[in-house]
Amino acid sequence: MASTEAIELLRRHIQRFVSLNDEEWNLILPLLQKKKLKKNQLFAKEGKKAKDIAFVIEGNLRQFYINDGEEKTTYFYFENHLMSSYISCITGQPSQLALKH
Repeated sequence: MASTEAIELLRRHIQRFVSLNDEEWNLILPLLQKKKLKKNQLFAKEGKKAKDIAFVIEGNLRQFYINDGEEKTTYFYFENHLMSSYISCITGQPSQLALKH
């Protein structure tokens, strides 16, 4: 499970969109885990099914795709952002994007 401070940051972020009471929030808690990525480590890989959503606690990640062997950056995720290859997570189809620390 993630640290208490990180959990509170995530809860405040989610509360901006939807109100969850303590009982509802406690259902989510067991599903949370902290994952630390090394520099240049991929969170999501182009062509692979994405199944995770992350909340960036520290640092940043870059979203990109590869066209003719060249990386094309489409977005940056910074601290206190939710991130994922959302379309892949929702549809179960391989991701068209990669996310790298």
